[in-house]
Amino acid sequence: MGGGGGSVAAWLCDRVGPTGGVLATDLDTRFLDALDRPNFQVLRHDIVHDPLPAEAFDLVHTRLVLGHLPNRAPALDRMIAAPKPGGWLVLEEMDFVSLAPDPSSGAEAVALIEGVCCPPSSGDGAQLRPLL
Repeated sequence: MGGGGGSVAAWLCDRVGPTGGVLATDLDTRFLDALDRPNFQVLRHDIVHDPLPAEAFDLVHTRLVLGHLPNRAPALDRMIAAPKPGGWLVLEEMDFVSLAPDPSSGAEAVALIEGVCCPPSSGDGAQLRPLL
């Protein structure tokens, strides 16, 4: 889920071999569509709103997706239900909660970190402020 540029999908295609298959999903599939592998399939999919087959995958992987979703609960429910029994669910996210400067680094470092991360606003953890 959240296949992005396709680097993980391409790597997985090489690992599953010709008899396996990789399905990559994303809201914007333009980069995934350029990936030409015989064991690769692309699906335009909104993990928050669109259904996903339950118990259908050996591996469900997402990297840096959940942090972008204001309403994560439906997405997590779908992701948790998607692996086959004995399958794997791998969720990779940044840890902004434990991000804190060393107190001995001074007020300037503290201000820099606080300028990028702000206190939780929705109970879901720290939110990144837009940098642009």
